[in-house]
Amino acid sequence: MRTLHVLTPVDFAAGAILVILAILAHAVGFEPIRRARADSVALHAQLADRTRELTEKESALVAGRAARDALRARLAEATPLETAASLNQRMAAIPDVGAGSGVRVREVVPKPIIPGKPLIRVPITIGGDGPSARFGLFLHDLHESFPDMEVVSLNVSGRPESPHEPVRFSLDLMWYTRVDQDASKAAPAEKTGVRP
Repeated sequence: MRTLHVLTPVDFAAGAILVILAILAHAVGFEPIRRARADSVALHAQLADRTRELTEKESALVAGRAARDALRARLAEATPLETAASLNQRMAAIPDVGAGSGVRVREVVPKPIIPGKPLIRVPITIGGDGPSARFGLFLHDLHESFPDMEVVSLNVSGRPESPHEPVRFSLDLMWYTRVDQDASKAAPAEKTGVRP
């Protein structure tokens, strides 16, 4: 049978030293490592979140640049607008388009300018006559020559039973112009009769 060994003060001191060393090892060695590992996991989670946010922002930036480039391309193709100051030149050019299409534009009447931003609108009424077959060509040529104008209303009258008789037409047009400091100088010209 074994006998129990009686603990001496040296044994107690050695045990106390071992407990103190274990506590020190835990406090100085293991605990800082555990905290550093926990901090590292938290930092990795933050890094993953920031990386995801950066990726999303980068995607948004790429999409924004693509939209900007598409808008720039559309602007490059857009019709450059004139100012309302060139109203007299526009009024003189409309009958020329009619003549090229085979119809007579007898009158071009501007209405008061409708100010606005970013566009100024200039209503113009034109009237004339010509072969009904040429009237469609005139509308096409008018649009091709002046893409900054739209037909607001049109009135065509004639005798369908006489296709060789000219039709009479009246068009209300809207001319879109850009804002200019001198727009006030472009007051509507007087009614002009053009080409009898």
